[in-house]
Amino acid sequence: MTTRLTHISLFILAAAATAQATPQTDERDKVKSICHELQYLNLLKGKLNNKLPTSSPAISELTTLSKMWTLHAAQSNSHGRRCLLLALAGRADEELERLKGSQQSANIPIREAVELISKQIGYVEATKQAAAMKVSHDDTQTTSPTGGTSVELNFKVVAEGSAGCDLDADGKATSQPFDDIDIDKITQLKLTDADKIAEIMKITKLTGSSLSSGCPNGGSVTNIASRLASCQVGAGASWTWTATPSDTTAAQTATPVFKEDGRTTSCKEAHKQVTETSPTREKLAQKLCFALKAAAPKPASMKNFKGSTLAADKTIRRIVRNCNPDFHELDDINDDQKARKLVEYITTAYGDDVNDFVRNFITKLEEDKVASRLDAKPENKRVNDLISAANVVSTLSHLEGLRIKKELEAEKKNTVATPATDLAKKAIDCKGEKDETKCNEKDGCEYKDWECKIKVTTATETNGKTTNTTGSNSFVINKAPLLLALLLS
Repeated sequence: MTTRLTHISLFILAAAATAQATPQTDERDKVKSICHELQYLNLLKGKLNNKLPTSSPAISELTTLSKMWTLHAAQSNSHGRRCLLLALAGRADEELERLKGSQQSANIPIREAVELISKQIGYVEATKQAAAMKVSHDDTQTTSPTGGTSVELNFKVVAEGSAGCDLDADGKATSQPFDDIDIDKITQLKLTDADKIAEIMKITKLTGSSLSSGCPNGGSVTNIASRLASCQVGAGASWTWTATPSDTTAAQTATPVFKEDGRTTSCKEAHKQVTETSPTREKLAQKLCFALKAAAPKPASMKNFKGSTLAADKTIRRIVRNCNPDFHELDDINDDQKARKLVEYITTAYGDDVNDFVRNFITKLEEDKVASRLDAKPENKRVNDLISAANVVSTLSHLEGLRIKKELEAEKKNTVATPATDLAKKAIDCKGEKDETKCNEKDGCEYKDWECKIKVTTATETNGKTTNTTGSNSFVINKAPLLLALLLS
């Protein structure tokens, strides 16, 4: 019966020990010495630094998309399409600004924690060096006091002891090392307290042997006088130094980072007692709490957008309203009923299907070339070749120059009506061009709705009749033949 009860007791104790072991306690117990603390802090510093990206895939993607839409908007001769592209570029820029701001805010507590970790590492390294020191006598020759009734002993501290642990070339503790840490399991850290460094130093004994006589014999002793008492030191006396190994764990204090494993209590509440005058380890735990809870923003990729998504976006609505004269009279873009036509237009224009939006406003634009002038001669280049700030500015200035040139040429030309036959030839000539850039560079042509068409604008003749201005000339629409109407469609 006794054996059975013993087995049951052992089973209960083992079960209790197993129940108490959690990933959080396993993480905490990795620090068994000052060397483990150094290894842990250096790994923790590296993990936090990895949470400090200067950029991110989302930022890179948005930057590229913004520049692509801006460049194609500058090149497009279709006013409606220019507005749509500018709206996308504006939406991307707005998201970029928000994302960078959120990232910067999240980085502040991380940088503060890293700074305090570096400070703590300095404390620990100094403590490790102190733990390896011992006391000995300085045997350097000096002159003894005169009178024959006094003596001087010269003690010194030497770095010939042991800290009780060592690190290998990779910074790992040589005894019971661990390969990595899990920052998601941190709830408590064992940290060296600078105020407790003296506690790691243990007694160093100086034992005198083969003394002549008069030494205390088995009695209670305290200070130097009682220990030496009436000892007579003869020529045959010998002295031995015995240093008790330092206990570096005596300077370590379990310091809570979170109040519970679930990390539910706010950092502000968990560390409300911490002030600027608190020990470094407490301030480190506080900043680490905020750093580990700092979440990087998770933006939605614009490559997953579609017409209805964009139509619900206030930035898109505002830019399209401001840019497109058809919607200038709309005063409240937030009122879905008032903005119904604008919403319908945006939804249809961008395509209410993710695949349509990506194909028409991303994939195709990535392949289409943009007129640029980076060196001596103008060239047509893909956006990926123009992504640098200098190239973007050079390209935008070139496109603006082409636009100004066309406007100046148009002002010089007369407004004599163009015969229908000439317009028909021009329409055929425009339709024959498949390249967007070349189409836009042709006089009287524009790339619109994915094809090259004759450029048509409405004007009024001096006699009051409505005319169709094509390129630099005019054509009276009410006299256009059926063939021309078909060519213009």
